[in-house]
Amino acid sequence: MNILGQNSLSSIIFTPPKKTTGFLDATSSTAKATSPAKGFGAFEFFNSKGFGGALAAVGAATDIFNAFSSYTNARKSLKEQKRINNLLEQQYHKENQRYEENKKKREEADKIVADAASLYELPTQRD
Repeated sequence: MNILGQNSLSSIIFTPPKKTTGFLDATSSTAKATSPAKGFGAFEFFNSKGFGGALAAVGAATDIFNAFSSYTNARKSLKEQKRINNLLEQQYHKENQRYEENKKKREEADKIVADAASLYELPTQRD
């Protein structure tokens, strides 16, 4: 205690907690009746190797499921990409075919115009 009669901070921090047995104080007459059974308590269960092993197994099963899910999603995605690539290739060939047809029509029209123009004589031309 300091001069004012209060506990100092260091005595509060460094004082170990009091140990009790059971859920009630050791001076109680029902302390023995309410104490947890030896070998099986909540903390003993959660700190046991069996519980840790079970959690590890659940984690491993989750990882396996996630890996399988990722694999199937990747396969679906790849299949969809291949389908889209095939559609794009078909569209490319259709557009290329249309271009070639239009090119032939233009060339035929240009030839007809050129033939007609070759028959026309300008009035300013003299023989």
